[in-house]
Amino acid sequence: MSNLPFGQKGAELLKELKRSDWLPAYNDDGVRSVLQETSFHLTALKQEVVPDVTQRRKEDVPSALLHDRIIRRNKRCLLAYHNYRLEKLRNLRWETTGILPPSVQMVLNESEQEFFSQYDQLVSQHSSNMDLDLSSSLQPPNEEYVQVRVVKEGLGRITTEFGGSVEFTIGTIHFLRRLDVEHLIRQGVLEELKGEEGL
Repeated sequence: MSNLPFGQKGAELLKELKRSDWLPAYNDDGVRSVLQETSFHLTALKQEVVPDVTQRRKEDVPSALLHDRIIRRNKRCLLAYHNYRLEKLRNLRWETTGILPPSVQMVLNESEQEFFSQYDQLVSQHSSNMDLDLSSSLQPPNEEYVQVRVVKEGLGRITTEFGGSVEFTIGTIHFLRRLDVEHLIRQGVLEELKGEEGL
């Protein structure tokens, strides 16, 4: 057990999230420490709660309440910690259309990577069943066509929804249907040009 006061280990996990730009590496040690503390208080609580109320001493009641409060606080902190991380992964799925960048993989534990993969499969399956690309755009489009500049090499030739093809060479500018290139804009391969910038 660490030197932190009871009930503070879970709060430290949440502070760690708040200090991070996106997500810090999954804190196995911190989570394990909170679970150990919770287990300690659960054992202590079980020892103090006597089935026959007449045998319970008055001084046991505040102690039992303290153990119960710490257990509940730790539970809330762990739920908040994991829910925050999973929400970030759900949002990432919509931003990257199912591609988990290597830099993100490094900060996730195995369960989180599996969650992302399964969530991606569910969205893809639902999209396929509806015959609708749910990830084509996060916002309703203002315009059907968009002007884009190729900002990364190696994209090559793509085929559009209507069977045409476009060769993407770095620095070239194209006027294409938003549905065909929205995912590439979100991945940072293409840059959307607005107004005078595209002229």
